[in-house]
Amino acid sequence: MSPEEYKRIKEAEKAHLRRLKKLKDAVRRLEQKRRVSGAVADMATAASETLEAQQEMIDRLALETVQDEARLEWALEAAEGQAARVRLDEEMQQIRARELVRRLRQQMAAGEAPASAEAAAPEAAPAGPETAAPETGADVPPLPEKTIGRMRKDR
Repeated sequence: MSPEEYKRIKEAEKAHLRRLKKLKDAVRRLEQKRRVSGAVADMATAASETLEAQQEMIDRLALETVQDEARLEWALEAAEGQAARVRLDEEMQQIRARELVRRLRQQMAAGEAPASAEAAAPEAAPAGPETAAPETGADVPPLPEKTIGRMRKDR
């Protein structure tokens, strides 16, 4: 092999290696572009999934808010109705008290016995545990209102 032939083969080999290096660089750039485009696509899908999840949460919160507002309105209406009933009961009690006072004054003016006033009083006063008399017998002393511990009955 002559030195000229050797140089020609050597130059051909170098040219071949340069082309191979360019091709490898092109493959590397294409793989990098593919990875970047895949990452961008993944980020876009993740972002859209995040936005969908956020929208679902917002919708759920809006629904819960509407339900809570409806419950609050219902509770307020019920409370207003109960307050109105309490006011009506108080007004009725005041009317009964005025009527009782008016009847007592009429009886006093007419000269009737106060016993009839005592008979009219239980109508206006509600019967509760404080006003109820014990039914067991007159010999039993009333129990104290406040105690410490349990009440013992004497044997």
